[in-house]
Amino acid sequence: MEENGDKNNLYLIPKDFHSFSTGKPFDHCIECGKYLLDNELYMIEKAIRKYPGFSAQDVIFEYAICLNCAEIMKNDLSKESMVNVQNFFTENIDPSRFWNGVGSDECLVSGHKKSDLTEYQIYAYCKGEHLSVYQPPFMIGGPVMDKLADLMSDETTDELNRFMDKHFGPPPEWLEDVPGGRKLIFI
Repeated sequence: MEENGDKNNLYLIPKDFHSFSTGKPFDHCIECGKYLLDNELYMIEKAIRKYPGFSAQDVIFEYAICLNCAEIMKNDLSKESMVNVQNFFTENIDPSRFWNGVGSDECLVSGHKKSDLTEYQIYAYCKGEHLSVYQPPFMIGGPVMDKLADLMSDETTDELNRFMDKHFGPPPEWLEDVPGGRKLIFI
């Protein structure tokens, strides 16, 4: 990671968490449009799909959302879903994995390496131009995302789909008439 050299010894946001379309750090909240790089607290989520046998990969979706908007959105999700997700993480994650260098290269739950997965999502909590010092970046693999999606109520699934449709339009899978769809799990 790149150090910025200031007295707080903070780390700049790694390029893996920059916008795929611009190559630069995310600078506005996807929901309210607030400028993020002036000490604002926010989260970045990116979903990536790789193609076995090829070096190609696609960024399925990516966004940054200020923590205020994230909290509002989280409150719109069903309590049942939030309890299910919390229980899943409590039962399946050793908290020390957060601080033992797992980061965004290994699934926080399963331990699968990014290089062994065809789909995964990476997350980073940030403040301005830097990673949060309170929570390191992490990655969740596709198989774990499938398990989490199964824990969601219909109400929560509908709310997450509304968010995706509002910001990204219908998923390519819908246009191709392929079963399945996007997985957005609000963590």
